[in-house]
Amino acid sequence: SRGHAIALGAYLIKPIQRITRYHLLLKELKKYVQKLDEPREKLERAFTLMLDIPKRTNDVMGLALVKEYDGNLDDLGELHHQGVYTILDTKAFRSKEKERQVFFFEKGIIVAKIEKDSFGNPA
Repeated sequence: SRGHAIALGAYLIKPIQRITRYHLLLKELKKYVQKLDEPREKLERAFTLMLDIPKRTNDVMGLALVKEYDGNLDDLGELHHQGVYTILDTKAFRSKEKERQVFFFEKGIIVAKIEKDSFGNPA
């Protein structure tokens, strides 16, 4: 610690955080390759892939929170989109809004209740 209030580890970027920044590095690299008149196909492909990886990681983490689903998620096909939506529950005496995590698959939709821990974070 040697008199420093913050440990060295707090300054280091974690690998999962680094992944979300690779596209910025590739974007800069594309500028220089363009100036050199070099082929850019592989660099363009890498850039596109690095934009997609954080989304896919987020999708996998979201799907890991789905519990008590009787079927096989793979049977629903590719996950196209997921997000938190406000759903209107009209079954109650008074209509009530509820937040739900919704997963839009190629062959179906899952609407999941968002479980939270004692701190209000997704469980």
